[in-house]
Amino acid sequence: MGRKTVFRSLLSPAKINLYLRVGRKRRDGFHEIETLMARLAWGDRISINIQQSSATKIRLHCEQLKVPPEENLVYRAAEMFSKRMTTFFEAEIFLLKEIPSGAGLAGGSSNAATTLLALLQWYEGIVGKRKGHWAQVQEMASELGSDVGFFLESESGAWCSGRGEICRPIELPSWPVVVAWPTKLRISTAEAYRAMKRGEKPKGFRLSGAPSWMGEIGRIQFPEFRNDFEDWALERYSELRRLKRDFCLSAALTGGMTGSGSAFFGLYPDLVSARHGSQELLAKGWPSVQTRIGTS
Repeated sequence: MGRKTVFRSLLSPAKINLYLRVGRKRRDGFHEIETLMARLAWGDRISINIQQSSATKIRLHCEQLKVPPEENLVYRAAEMFSKRMTTFFEAEIFLLKEIPSGAGLAGGSSNAATTLLALLQWYEGIVGKRKGHWAQVQEMASELGSDVGFFLESESGAWCSGRGEICRPIELPSWPVVVAWPTKLRISTAEAYRAMKRGEKPKGFRLSGAPSWMGEIGRIQFPEFRNDFEDWALERYSELRRLKRDFCLSAALTGGMTGSGSAFFGLYPDLVSARHGSQELLAKGWPSVQTRIGTS
């Protein structure tokens, strides 16, 4: 194979959970979940310069990194791709973070998925598309994190089950969305699930499948959403109670907490209302963005 250098600059989108239920803890340590996830047209930016080489070298640049580069999911995804596909390259990766960590927006998972997609495009540009490549990438995604596969499978939304890795794509309306979060509060996923273990959910809780409104998602304006983590988070963190109150005052028609927090989202009837809602939240000191569901 001849040397080939490719530059990719891709959006690494955030997600929100429109519906999230948590079931029993499994033997592998994960909880069973059922969730409707929606991809947003806003997120981080990943730029990758890739060139074939005799040995793989990965250089990750990110001003906001709080861990060694080798521990970041972008680096781990690139390293895993090289080993599993038995291909060698030099990759210079620039990660521009916009998605806050510990906010339930899956920034790290999205970064990993975007890296895998960029490398797959480069690799297949050299060797051609072959049966089995996509299955290998899906397997890598599942190993890197429960949410990673969602960003491979969906351009809009997906109903996800298992530990979150089983995804059924669903076309969602391009609802205007505002996302806001506390400046300093970060909630770890492990902390939220430990709360479930302490008995804040009835023992023996069973998941019941997709809600009844799922079959009419494109015909009803705004369904009733729920998140099993929200009541716990609101009780524990006064800052989140203030954020939810301010969302209600901003004329959001519906919304709630995403993932295990700490970000909240609101859905609005139109772009003008969403813009006003975002401005009101910013004026009250909440970092916020106005976007929509779907690809950019």
